[in-house]
Amino acid sequence: MRVSVVFIVFAMLLMQPSMALADVRSKAALEVAEYVAKKFGKEAVKDGVEAFSKRVASATAKHGDEVLRAVRKLGPRGLHAVEEAGEQGGKMARLISAHGDDAVVWIAKRPSGMALLAKHGEEAGVALCKHKSIAEPMIEKLGEPAVRALTQVGPQSGRRLAIMAETGELAKIGRSEQLLSVVGKYGDAAANFIWNHKGALAVSATLAAFLADPAPFIDGTVKLAEPIAEVPGKLVESVAAPLAKAPADAVASISGEVAKRTNWTIILGLVGIGGLAVLYQRKLTRHRPAVTETVASSAVKQE
Repeated sequence: MRVSVVFIVFAMLLMQPSMALADVRSKAALEVAEYVAKKFGKEAVKDGVEAFSKRVASATAKHGDEVLRAVRKLGPRGLHAVEEAGEQGGKMARLISAHGDDAVVWIAKRPSGMALLAKHGEEAGVALCKHKSIAEPMIEKLGEPAVRALTQVGPQSGRRLAIMAETGELAKIGRSEQLLSVVGKYGDAAANFIWNHKGALAVSATLAAFLADPAPFIDGTVKLAEPIAEVPGKLVESVAAPLAKAPADAVASISGEVAKRTNWTIILGLVGIGGLAVLYQRKLTRHRPAVTETVASSAVKQE
């Protein structure tokens, strides 16, 4: 008999912390329910504040206190998303708390988004919230490395990575998972470097050197050599420009040299003499008809 009494007392002592915690959660849930009713209107809490608070308390007991913050942020919509997420409810609550409505739109309401959350964890949810529509196909195609990369970069870098993945440029470079792991470690700086040097990185030796120690390349300490395929175009430009300019420069140079060596006094004198000769020739041409007529008249008189 005494053993039974001791057991009951011991069980009650163990239950007290749990009961106290449940009581605390119930009070917190009721406060959140009242806050939601004020913020979103009583019509948002259709079954009444008390019934809503019980749902909040139940979800909090299953998934943790982050549920309270999620419901405060989005109201009934947030609670519904957590409840519908099932085993992923805790992750969903944290994502809603951090990213608000984006977590509902891009994860909770999308079966594919929920599948990625279940497969790759909360980081995948962060990537989906940050990069939205461009993140899903990248994660589906490239998995964990894509998740890590996208969580560490901003919108522009995310778009660039998505473009390279979609166009096949990442595949062309090769060792895509390792490249994305570099982005996951160095963030936007690595993404920008890969975007700006994707042609050079397509050379296997260059890629191997970069992956072996990316930091010096990213910070500019070591310059990345250009692939030979890209050199001819630049070589043509560097050679063609001087050649195109050469004839004009040559003409200008020759003209200048001739001008320096020319005796302009003699030239002007010759031009003047030539002009006088032309005038004299024209004058003789004008007087020939008159002379002819005089000679003809004299001949008639003699006859």
